Amino acid sequence: MENQPLGNLVETDARSRVVLPGHGNRRYIMEDLPDGLILLQPAVVLSESFP
Repeated sequence: MENQPLGNLVETDARSRVVLPGHGNRRYIMEDLPDGLILLQPAVVLSESFP
């Protein structure tokens, strides 16, 4: 069986941050799933004063 890469390896920094190449200045809702997966869903944040 060949070893095939599963995707990009990411590493957190000392403040638990991760860089997502190509996805700068965006917001996500993060869900930490029981099986250890982390799900990121794109989010739009609106203020309470939004008309």
